[in-house]
Amino acid sequence: VVDRSSGDAFIDEQVVRDLAGVRRPVVMFAGTCALSALAVAVTAPAIWVLAARAGSGLPVIFPLWLSVTGLLAGAIAPRIVLRAEAKRAREDFRHALGAYLDVLVLLLAANHGPEGAMREAAMAGNGPAFLELRRATTQAQYSGAVWDALAQLGERIDVVELQEIAAAGSLAGERGAAVRKSLVAKARSLRSASLAAAESTARQRSQAMFGPILLMGFGFIVFLMFPLLTNLDIG
Repeated sequence: VVDRSSGDAFIDEQVVRDLAGVRRPVVMFAGTCALSALAVAVTAPAIWVLAARAGSGLPVIFPLWLSVTGLLAGAIAPRIVLRAEAKRAREDFRHALGAYLDVLVLLLAANHGPEGAMREAAMAGNGPAFLELRRATTQAQYSGAVWDALAQLGERIDVVELQEIAAAGSLAGERGAAVRKSLVAKARSLRSASLAAAESTARQRSQAMFGPILLMGFGFIVFLMFPLLTNLDIG
């Protein structure tokens, strides 16, 4: 659980959701930002001292400007890294959510109640996603609001698909057939989205490799033709 008791002026809502997605406390993230900014800011005067000893006439404003820039860069860099890690964590969560829905649909088809089926489906796998689902369903066991627990989890870690599942389950009510139909449709949607994302990633990687492969082929041709060109008598 992410605690915002410290650093309210520094941590915004998106950072809180990203930290919840990677299961990292706010204190650790704030400390990383502070240490990163301090390390970059201290490096600037050290570079200036080394340059001065080497005989370079760098002005005094140079380390001051570099320190201020380093403070900003050191504070922003951990946010960028966190955003990338949270994006990967959400993609992994969506993949696990598809498997969770498959098991949940089978349990509902076996005439399990929604609450019992959700708890048993959360026990079907390991990893951070299933751990969060088990925690949410366990809390729902005492509160009785099983769909609300999933909606709160989706809002906390910024996974819209989980909120949509909770909304579909709430609208379907206690009717097993209606709940099962909604969850089957959502599971198919998640699988289609995951497959489309994988194909898009593979296509982008293939396109990124086209340039280096073309240059490598051109270099190989030049390598083969070089002896012939050097021995060619033009005159």
